[in-house]
Amino acid sequence: MSHASIEPRVRPDGSLLAGVSPETGKALYVMPHDLPGTYSWDQAKKAAKDIAFGGRTDWRLPTKGELEQLYRVRDILGPFNWDFYWSSTENTPDFAWYQSFRNGFQSYVNAPYVDLAVRCVRG
Repeated sequence: MSHASIEPRVRPDGSLLAGVSPETGKALYVMPHDLPGTYSWDQAKKAAKDIAFGGRTDWRLPTKGELEQLYRVRDILGPFNWDFYWSSTENTPDFAWYQSFRNGFQSYVNAPYVDLAVRCVRG
């Protein structure tokens, strides 16, 4: 999905439309800001699950594909303040996928030993 194919529309709950989830084919909404600080992968999953924003409690970590979608439209979503963000996608039980918002690189990392940023999605 190109930048021109979506507009940054603020939803009543404060989230932004980020396009379509490549996994579900449904609208993908993103929080307009990162969660504060960085998190281990387990902490990131819990923080995303526990967050209440805009009267909604169905926030979560984006999948690997959804995180790639956020990267593609990052310029219209506002600032991503960190270089590396967690996805919810596991490679193995100890390795999880992440996305670089500096250059678009995706890979997996030994999750228990790394702290990365979180941007929650829903939809």
